[in-house]
Amino acid sequence: MGSNVPRIEFGPPVVYVVDDDRDFRVSVVTLLSAGGVQVRPFAESHDLLREIDELPPGFILLDIRMPCIGGIDLLAMLRERDCHWPVAIMTAHGEIPLAVQAMRLGAIDFLEKPFTVEALDEVLRVAFEKLPDTVVKSQHRKAGHRIFSSLSPRQKQVFTGVIEGLTSKEMAIRYGISYRTVQSYRIDMMNKLGAKNLVDLLEINYAMHGMNARN
Repeated sequence: MGSNVPRIEFGPPVVYVVDDDRDFRVSVVTLLSAGGVQVRPFAESHDLLREIDELPPGFILLDIRMPCIGGIDLLAMLRERDCHWPVAIMTAHGEIPLAVQAMRLGAIDFLEKPFTVEALDEVLRVAFEKLPDTVVKSQHRKAGHRIFSSLSPRQKQVFTGVIEGLTSKEMAIRYGISYRTVQSYRIDMMNKLGAKNLVDLLEINYAMHGMNARN
C-alpha cells in the first residue's frame, strides 16, 4: 500500500480563507500576510472545491454561514473527496451547535467572530502541527479508493465479504454463486490489489475508510 502513496513535499505554510464577507477576507489576508503566512482567499465554497485538487496542502479557515454551500456542507464535501486537511470553523454568536456539528466532521476548532489575534494564532499553531499527518491521511484514503475502484463489481462484493469475515462458502450463499466462483474472484481480487493476505486487505480497507471493518 505504501508504494501507491506519493512522497509529500511541504512548502511554506498556506491558509485558505473561505468567507463571503469581502471586508473580513481582506482583513484576515492582511493580518496573516504581515505575519509571514501565505494566504489565499475564496469568496465562495464553489471556488475552493473547483481548485482543491490542485492546491498545495494547507489549513482551511471556513465561515459557517455562506450562500449556496455553507461551511458544514463544504466540510462534508471535502471529506468525501478525501481532503482531510485541518479545518477551523468561524461562527457568529449563537451558532455553537453548528460548530459542534462541524467538529464531528473533523474540524479541529472553531472561532467565534469577532476573534482575537491570539485566538487565531493558537488555531494556526495547532493546524500546522496537524497538517503533515492529515496530508498523509488524505493521500492514503485517495490511494485506497483508487485501488478499490479498479475492481469489478463481483470482486468488490468478495472484498467486502472478506472484510466482514465471511468464508467463501458463506459468500457463495450470500451472492448466489458457486464456491469455486467465489474462490476465483477472491484470487483475482487479491492479485489486482497486490494483497497477499487478510492483513493487506484490511490495510486497504483502513486506507479508504479510516476504520477497521472487523470492529
